[in-house]
Amino acid sequence: MPDVHVGQTAQLSLPYRPGEIFEGKVIYRYPYVDPKSRQIRVRLEFPNPELKLKPAMYADVELQAPIEGKQILVPQDAVIDIGRRRNIGGEQRHVGYTYVKVGEGTFEPREVELGEELEGGRLQIRSGLKPGEEVVVSGQFQLDSERRVKEANLAMLMQSRGKEEE
Repeated sequence: MPDVHVGQTAQLSLPYRPGEIFEGKVIYRYPYVDPKSRQIRVRLEFPNPELKLKPAMYADVELQAPIEGKQILVPQDAVIDIGRRRNIGGEQRHVGYTYVKVGEGTFEPREVELGEELEGGRLQIRSGLKPGEEVVVSGQFQLDSERRVKEANLAMLMQSRGKEEE
């Protein structure tokens, strides 16, 4: 919601006119949020010289929100999304794991805070990665499974050694 503002570019497409895109803009943002749906309303304006757009038509609208500053973006396939977690202050964060290359053939799991989903199958990373770090784009599920098996084997080994000492 904070990314929607007057003057913002909007693209409108009609399901029954594939490939035809209408360019317009946001001309008004209503100053309230619907308490039931948690949605905001905006008024859009599109040039319509051929009168192809009619009142009460169904359409798909895409608003372009600018991304400010430098961002770390990764392909969605590079992240194992584990959902929302509360941090110490009680604030919810959307987190996931990605595998980062730390040496030749060596990878480590890294928890990352996820931001916006962007077009082209990309995810914004708010924290957990540094610019230039290489991440695994495919095969991370296999790496994650191997890591979990190693951890389980180590736990069983430690437990069996504890029993031997008794």
